[in-house]
Amino acid sequence: MPRTILSVMKGSKKLVPFVQGRFHMGGTGVLEFCGIEHNLQLVISRRNPLLRPNPAEDPSDGDWSFTVVRRNDPQPGSPKGSNYVYLAPGPRGSDNRRTLLHFSAETLKFRPEKNEAYARDAAWGTLFKLYEYELRLKSNILLDDGLMRRVRLMLPEPALPIRWHECRAFRGHTGSFDTTMKGVIPTLDDDRRDPKRDNVEWFDKFSLDVDGESFEGRIYLFKTAKAAEVYRRDEGIVFTLNGQMQASLSKDFFRRQSVKQDYLWNTLLVFVDCTEISVRAREMLFMPSRDRLRDRGFRRSLEEALEDKLKNHPKLKEIASARRDRERAEAPQMTESFKRFLEEMLKRHPQLAGLLGPGLQIKNPHKPLAVVANDDPLTLHRFPSYFRFKNVEDGALYSREAHLNSQVRLTLETDAEDEYFSRDEEPGSFKLRMLEG
Repeated sequence: MPRTILSVMKGSKKLVPFVQGRFHMGGTGVLEFCGIEHNLQLVISRRNPLLRPNPAEDPSDGDWSFTVVRRNDPQPGSPKGSNYVYLAPGPRGSDNRRTLLHFSAETLKFRPEKNEAYARDAAWGTLFKLYEYELRLKSNILLDDGLMRRVRLMLPEPALPIRWHECRAFRGHTGSFDTTMKGVIPTLDDDRRDPKRDNVEWFDKFSLDVDGESFEGRIYLFKTAKAAEVYRRDEGIVFTLNGQMQASLSKDFFRRQSVKQDYLWNTLLVFVDCTEISVRAREMLFMPSRDRLRDRGFRRSLEEALEDKLKNHPKLKEIASARRDRERAEAPQMTESFKRFLEEMLKRHPQLAGLLGPGLQIKNPHKPLAVVANDDPLTLHRFPSYFRFKNVEDGALYSREAHLNSQVRLTLETDAEDEYFSRDEEPGSFKLRMLEG
């Protein structure tokens, strides 16, 4: 353990793809929240027999070792801050450092079962016990407002499922105390496939190229704001790295003038996968705190690309238009957009308050808009039979002038189904090749 779990001087885990380990904060960052007085943590560990040296380098190689980590207060008058130490009262080893306490046992009961914390035997593994951990969420960790739902968003795509057990004295039936968490992205994808769960109205994938860096994105549009709140709080755009949240932007992003998704803003959730960007791009984009983005030019370029993608997405425009028409056609209830309009008008013209009067009901002159039937509906296929520029004959040369360093939109048409590029099984892909000469 002194060379692994307890070490803060070894190299970071840059070559392990499913962990972060790049800011040297994972193992020690948690200690700050373990109580106030001494920030105590217990660690018990035994190596998997398959990973032990054979033959054994030391007779105690198969033992359980344990230690206690604690914080020492700063010395009076010293400019140095607190420091953390771990219990190591054993004899000195080959490196002249004291060794940890250890003991021999076939198994230890430190695996949970239902709501009992120490019920099942473990032949090897590691236990971390955090004393008086500062957890602001006081309810059952498995409930909608509990810790698990929050961690599910922080780990959108964990490398392995995580088993949760609530072992405090809460009431509930047998299944109320343990469950398996897969991450919010697999959960949302399961919800899309399950007809009994009717939360996600629409889903899509997209790609971005920003200053030569490649990003992959996922858009989830929920039917209602209440449905969206099951999966996130204020987050609108979540930036991930190796399946973990690295930073986020609030859902107010969708109400920016450069996005203008006022009818969708509180039902959108976007994930941007930054795993493939370069190390230098990560340095320019992310902070060690993993709660916000750096305020650099690269961030602004990325935000501008996201603004353009979300503002001009044809399907989002279509759904926003349908929601706007539905709002206008509803009974004379005050819509959110109309409320904001009235508030702004009353700020500019206070005399309108007297004209409107209290409790005024305004009849809606608009009737529900009928769906215009398509006399010649297009038959869509699982795989396309054509993919061509719109309004250009097959085989014809299409040319378009564009200024250097400017964006150009090209419209193409196909007879593939709408989810051709975003579906989970056998999705389509496209590549753009530049031909010189």
